[in-house]
Amino acid sequence: MSDIKYEFLMSQIKVIREVKENEKTKISIIFYEGSQTTCILRVCKNRNLSEICKALMEVKHPNIEVIYDYVYENGNTYIVEEYISGRTLEEILREDGVFSEKKAVQIIMDVCEGLEILHSHNPPIVHNDINL
Repeated sequence: MSDIKYEFLMSQIKVIREVKENEKTKISIIFYEGSQTTCILRVCKNRNLSEICKALMEVKHPNIEVIYDYVYENGNTYIVEEYISGRTLEEILREDGVFSEKKAVQIIMDVCEGLEILHSHNPPIVHNDINL
């Protein structure tokens, strides 16, 4: 069954560009027919993340990216997720300098709000990959 789902998912994807690849993950910017938008294809190598993807697809909140679809195939999880354009916090700090106290508090509050939604999910979802 997953062969069919995998083939269908991949038929809905047109790769725009590869972003990065390492031993754990491959990330590409894609056009996804299923949502008719630019998305991210995240391939999590040698990991079955089906349960977490299923749970995340239930979560709807502006501070949490949308998971459109996923499939586990040949030992890898393929995840189609929302593409969020803009600069990372790291880029903003490097280019613009230190945040004001008010701005830093707002960023922290936004992150905590998203984490609160995840942690209050049944069962709780723990995000262990927060980075700049």
